[in-house]
Parts: sequence; C-alpha cells; structure tokens
Amino acid sequence: MLLKPYSINISSILLLGLMFGLIFNAPLQYFVNPLRLFFIFTLFIGMFLVIKSDLTNGKYLSHYFLLLGVLILGLISLNIATLPLNIAIRELYANLSIVFGFFAFRYYEKFKSLLVYAITISLIIMIYDIVNLEYLFNFDPVQNRFQVDRGKGLFSYSKEAGAFTIFATFMFRDNPKILSLLFLTSILSGSRSAIIFIFIIIFMDIIFYSKNKISLKNLKFFLFGALIIFLSSYLIDDHLYARMENSFDFGKSGTHSYRFFIWDLYLKELNLSSTIHILFGNLGYFRAVLGNGAENAYLTILTHGGIFLLVVFYLPILFLAILSVLNFRMFYPFILLLIILQFGRQGTGWADGVLLWAYIFHIYSGKYIRTLYILKFRI
Repeated sequence: MLLKPYSINISSILLLGLMFGLIFNAPLQYFVNPLRLFFIFTLFIGMFLVIKSDLTNGKYLSHYFLLLGVLILGLISLNIATLPLNIAIRELYANLSIVFGFFAFRYYEKFKSLLVYAITISLIIMIYDIVNLEYLFNFDPVQNRFQVDRGKGLFSYSKEAGAFTIFATFMFRDNPKILSLLFLTSILSGSRSAIIFIFIIIFMDIIFYSKNKISLKNLKFFLFGALIIFLSSYLIDDHLYARMENSFDFGKSGTHSYRFFIWDLYLKELNLSSTIHILFGNLGYFRAVLGNGAENAYLTILTHGGIFLLVVFYLPILFLAILSVLNFRMFYPFILLLIILQFGRQGTGWADGVLLWAYIFHIYSGKYIRTLYILKFRI
C-alpha cells in the first residue's frame, strides 16, 4: 500500500515534465520560458526515479540496453560532428525521442489520458487561430507569419501539429470520438500528409472494421464536423485544396518537384561524406550546408545519425508493416506510415517522435507480439 502513492507521484512528475517540457512546450516558451526549463528538470527527475525503481526490481532490462545503445550512438555522432558542439547537440532529437518515448510508454494509459485533454484544448486554440487570423502564440509579432489554412494550436509550428496527429491516431484508433477530433485538427493544421493518413484510417477502421462498435450518432458527429471545417477553410482560403490536389501530382508542375530537388542534393552531399559520417551521421551539417531540411524522414535520420541509427529507428516500423500480411487490420497503418515518411520529416521531432516511440514500445510489449514470440520458440 505504501508503494502505490509513490508510483503515482513518479508518473505525475515524469509525465507533466514530458508534456510541458517537450511535447506542448510552445505556450510555456511564449509566456514563461523558465517554466519550461522547470518542467524539463522535473522530467529528468522522474526519469531518474523510474530507472532506479526498474533496475532495483530487474524490470525492462532489455529496453534499457536498447536505450543505452541509442545514447552511445548519439555520443559518437556528437564526437564526430563537423558543426560546433552547441549546434550539433540540438540535432540529437531522433536519438532522444526514442529515450523519452520509452518513459511515456512506462505510464502509457495515463499518458493517453493527458493527451485527450491536450488534443481538445489544441483544437479549440486552432479554431481561435483561424477565426481571428492570428496565432494565439505568435512567436513573430513583427512579421506575424500567419497562414490562413494552417492553425498551430498548442504547437510552435503547424507542421508539428499535423505530425502529432498522425502518431496520436495510432494511439487512439479504438476511440472514434478522439479520432474525429484528430482529423479535424489535421485539417486545421493544413498538413496534407496528416489529413490523408487519418482519413484513410477512419475510412478503413470505421467503415470496414468497426461497423458494430461505432454508433450512428458518432459517425454523424464526425461527418458533420469534417464538413464544417472543410467548408469554413474553403471560404477563408482555397489554398489548402490546391495543395491537396498537388499532393498527387508527381510531375514538374506539382509541389513534389522541389522535394525531388532537395533529395538529389542530399544524396549528392551524402556521396561526398566520409565512411564514419555515413555510419554515424553528421549532426546538422547537411541542413546547414544545403539550407533546407531533407523533406524526407529517412534522409533526415541517415544524415543526422547515420546508417546505424536509421536501422534502429526504422527496422521496428518495417517489421510491423510486414506483419500486416498476418494481421492486416492491426498493422496496415504502418504501411501508410512508411509511405508518408518518404515525403516528410514526421517522427523526428519532440511531439511526434515521443508519441511514435511510446506506441512502438507499447505494441511490441502487447499480447499479439508476445504471442508471436512464444510461437516462434515453440516451433
């Protein structure tokens, strides 16, 4: 009985630090940045307490070996980085998102409960952004950099908000109401990849797989909400619709032509890199030299963390996608994810990366994967 309150306190310390120090840090950065530093401090305190408890009880040892390996890869990348240490260290987000994602997984259900509140609040703020034609958290009051078809909500950038909804969708596939809120959020964020991804998930899960689990009332709520958002955004500005159309145009007139150009630059620069930088990455160097991000999650991880980190980061996703052969309903979203990662940097930031790895750790610790593991050894 004495251990239970102690455990609850650890989870509260850790999750509050994680939520406000990393995932939803934009409001704190805008209003009281030192408070964000306080939450990051509480996050590390919570992590220390969890690690101490787990190692004492011999729990999650294989997970901690993986995290140690990821951190060692990060230290090697820092040691060989071309850019100064104070710049290179900021580019370790891919390594650290794996670590932070594990600790979100440790209190997975409580983490999801907190996310429900955050998703709701963020959607309300996005509506405020669009209606008032100004961001509530405006980090550039001089130029105002407002985009009429891109709300930010609780995030510092609209693309970050869109990427967040992709991985939150994985976590809330069994909750039609939250899934509807995420779809509306993706529309307001203006993120084409998020809109397309969540629409396909809803179409597949609700229409084909969840006929007996979703009420007509919830389905009407989703359709009505989506219609209102689409019509409202069209009346404000039809730019989003042109961008959606261009998403499927792979010719020279489409928006992907710039992506192809950037990929070509990255591949040429990668070809000139040393073997050690190909293996362990060159943190921040490619973006500094070429003046733009890779517009591709695979190239982002490869150039920042090298082949070794790329394998660690994407092999678990690829394996889950392959499992769709055995259980299409459960694993087909990972096929979509592999495609989306080709056209953006989703999964490599704080908000999206932490959610991605919290879910990956959760699904690998789930009943289905454990059953496959047991059957393998029985065979």
